[in-house]
Amino acid sequence: MKHKEQRMIDICVDEATNLCMQFNSKKCSVIRFGPRYHSQCADVTMLGNSIKLVNSVKLLGVQLSAY
Repeated sequence: MKHKEQRMIDICVDEATNLCMQFNSKKCSVIRFGPRYHSQCADVTMLGNSIKLVNSVKLLGVQLSAY
């Protein structure tokens, strides 16, 4: 059984496909916020590719950090 995060990714990919759009899984990443940011989480995949877990990400010019 898939975990809820993976199911949500799968739903987003399916909806994008219905709209003739696609995600670039190589440009995607997972970041975890909050007191459990350092805990291991389940692997997330998109289109058969594993999405990397990161501690920080730059989004619209703003640096977000898990800690």
